[in-house]
Amino acid sequence: MVLILPLDGGVMIPLLLIALVLSATIWMLRLAVGPFGHIKFLYLHQAYLTWPIWLRYTLQSAAVAVMLLSIVTLMGLVQFQ
Repeated sequence: MVLILPLDGGVMIPLLLIALVLSATIWMLRLAVGPFGHIKFLYLHQAYLTWPIWLRYTLQSAAVAVMLLSIVTLMGLVQFQ
């Protein structure tokens, strides 16, 4: 079963890739991995932890939603017109 979304694939795929990069950045910042785990950039992770918890959870939830949409699109379960 394939879900076909009524959105232009020529526009949505590049937007999905850009959103995927941003969501990966949010999770790297949250987990202090990648460049944010380096001692030189650890202050960014510590600053992120001072943000309100509702904002952090909202950003993390949106990042997970983008990652899941990217995965199911790559698997072919969701397609764009």
